[in-house]
Amino acid sequence: MAAKPDGVRPPQTGLMGAKATMTITQQRASDDWSEARTISLLAAHLPDELRTHMLTRARHLEDQSARVRALSSLAKAFPEPLATELGDEALAIARHIKSHWLRARSLIAVALRLPERKTQVLNEALSAAAQIPSESQRGQALANLAGLLPDDLADQAVVLARAIGNDSVRTQCLAFLGRRLPVEERLSLLKAVPIIVDEFLRSHALLALTELLPAQAKGEALECARGLSEPAAQARALGAMAAHFPSQQHALRQEAVSRARDIPDPHDRAEVLVDHVFSLPERQRNRILEDELTAARLTDDAPFRALALSRLAQCLSEGESLAVMQEALQSARAIEDDGLRAEVLASLVGALPEIQRATIVHEALEAMERRTAP
Repeated sequence: MAAKPDGVRPPQTGLMGAKATMTITQQRASDDWSEARTISLLAAHLPDELRTHMLTRARHLEDQSARVRALSSLAKAFPEPLATELGDEALAIARHIKSHWLRARSLIAVALRLPERKTQVLNEALSAAAQIPSESQRGQALANLAGLLPDDLADQAVVLARAIGNDSVRTQCLAFLGRRLPVEERLSLLKAVPIIVDEFLRSHALLALTELLPAQAKGEALECARGLSEPAAQARALGAMAAHFPSQQHALRQEAVSRARDIPDPHDRAEVLVDHVFSLPERQRNRILEDELTAARLTDDAPFRALALSRLAQCLSEGESLAVMQEALQSARAIEDDGLRAEVLASLVGALPEIQRATIVHEALEAMERRTAP
């Protein structure tokens, strides 16, 4: 089973949970977000004859933030000047979103599509973030902005982050803004990282800090990563940290793979393993891939089976990858929920052979239309 180191990986997708306890308003917003994600995944693969139709669907999404996401993604599928016009349309919608949290998120999405006005729009996103009542959401918005802001705006974000009263949220947020902090404060944050409640957020904060720490402090960061109890969080942290420890790089990647294999869900396990499998000796790599393919095939949940198989396929030789992607496609087609089937099909398109892509784009669109049919 020969590996293919530089295979194209399909985009990740968020999967919708059960809707039984949702209000009608919540379900409509959730459906709109599922459609927006589907449109975003398909945007780069739309044939000319479907672009205008998909744009019409995007404009009819009732949830404003979902509409912004869909329009922002579609902008890159159209030539100028329409691409910029769509960015402007998305910006106008984003500015009228009442929720500060959703407005900040939407403005970030738009900023990435309007390079000439990126700083201006990021400034608006930062202003919206500052007004978010929830400290948790405010901290998340600031963390999302951290890597995008120019230095002067990043310094304003630091002031906002320091004002957050919740220790866990404040530490996480400042870790992402670490490039604008003095070394002494970065070292203090490293000691505070264990107070971040969510282990996935803790691992991300830890990785953001590690890149900025002096060499003598990186060992402490590594021990903090080893203290994570959640297998997926620890595996991701150890694998990413390996580059900072050249003499331990191989051992750390082996350690990351070992922890990843403790992740109970086959799809989540595949997501982590594919990032590290190429660092393994060929025999070990092939054995792990065979085990993971078997586990994925035995998964009863069709959406997760499709996504797990598609991720693992990117680690295989060309012929094996093609066969496994067809299995993933078969699983996606078996999904009963129209909206979810559309979203999973869309997530597979980029990893399928060129000759199949137009067909699957049409299938995803048909599923979207069945979901919204009266």
